[in-house]
Amino acid sequence: MHTPMGLQQDSTVVMIPTQIGDIVIATLYSPLRSKELQEKRQDFIQKSPNYVIGGDLNSKSPVWGCKQYNKNGKILENMQEQYQFTVAAPNKPTYYP
Repeated sequence: MHTPMGLQQDSTVVMIPTQIGDIVIATLYSPLRSKELQEKRQDFIQKSPNYVIGGDLNSKSPVWGCKQYNKNGKILENMQEQYQFTVAAPNKPTYYP
């Protein structure tokens, strides 16, 4: 099955045509060391003016309530600043090592 923006693995994408342009809704899973998926996430955001992304992005940042950063968190935080979107994260941890 073809999905928008080349996302095929670990994602589900729905494109809804509207009068103002397509609205893309995607769920993504980003493993902690998935450089390819990080690149796809950035490509997706650059190409889609109307989008909602949800999922398990494994992105930790104090900006959205985590106690520490991880690499994915820094990437997502930089993208958030660059593309001006909102990150809505749980208010407590979802993983306890």
